[in-house]
Amino acid sequence: MPRKAKLSLLLVFLALALLTVSACTAEQQAQNEVTNAVNATADAARLKVNQFTGFAQALVDQLAQEAKDPAAATMKANQISNGLDDINAKLQSVIDAAEDGKHESLQEAKAAVDNTIQTVREIADEATNPETKAKLNEIADGLEEIQKGLTDLINKQAK
Repeated sequence: MPRKAKLSLLLVFLALALLTVSACTAEQQAQNEVTNAVNATADAARLKVNQFTGFAQALVDQLAQEAKDPAAATMKANQISNGLDDINAKLQSVIDAAEDGKHESLQEAKAAVDNTIQTVREIADEATNPETKAKLNEIADGLEEIQKGLTDLINKQAK
């Protein structure tokens, strides 16, 4: 093979190698952007959930005082607290998995948020005190913001 042909062939291989490295770098950068977004969203969501946990603890006594059946009201209020604890655990899993470049736990976190929103809304519908109802709806609204953020991440990660 003539020297010029060998040189041309070598240049073609080098160009392909550079394209491959460039594509891998772009893919890694996109993955890093998703991971950073996951971490930021999960951290912000955890702060909000911790705030709601404080609200929920205050509402336990309030719901028990308002209810015809204090034991049932306490059980429902504890469902909210348990749901918030579950969300916190799932969000921590999201953060831990994101550090390894995995985002499968986003669906689990979103499901926990969905379930807790439903529970909070049901209890808010049954609340008789307008102030309690407003606090419960505030928690549900905040959880819906978290739900939207997780949905956006799931959609971004799917691309």
